[in-house]
Amino acid sequence: MVYQRPDRFHLVMLTPFGTTALEIYSSDDRLTIVIPSKGEAYTGTFDEMPYASPLRGWRMIRLLAVDEPLFDPMKQGTAEKSSKASGEITSFYDGTGLLQRENFSSGEEVFFRNYQSEEGVPFPSVIEFIDRNGSRVKITFNEPEINKPVDNASLVPNLEGITLLPLASFKEM
Repeated sequence: MVYQRPDRFHLVMLTPFGTTALEIYSSDDRLTIVIPSKGEAYTGTFDEMPYASPLRGWRMIRLLAVDEPLFDPMKQGTAEKSSKASGEITSFYDGTGLLQRENFSSGEEVFFRNYQSEEGVPFPSVIEFIDRNGSRVKITFNEPEINKPVDNASLVPNLEGITLLPLASFKEM
């Protein structure tokens, strides 16, 4: 996964054999899902993702774009704020200032677990999302690289030779 503040992501999911099963790109409220083996890409807004889609839970990835620090020694206990895009957000910090959980007024919840020090920066090796319907997405980081320069090309899908379809038509992989 490559992430650039405030809201750009590129996530690659591999098969057990190491080939790319799919790639997910996100910028602002737009999502593009590329399935190389089919030569197809689906694009649209997060809200256009079909309810029955197997990737519906991944729409919660946009919750990472909420600009709340993972570590702030001045924050302990709860902090509340309002965002035009995310509504009311309650953040929970432990006694050292590490972000443990965020609750969103829309019913989603994000947990930050198993913090490790990566080049002196506290970073959760597990982030788990739960939506109001009970869907769960768990991301586990292995060998993260923090604050490295990000090449803009890695955040833009290469759609050359790919059939572009509306995200609303995405049903299965």
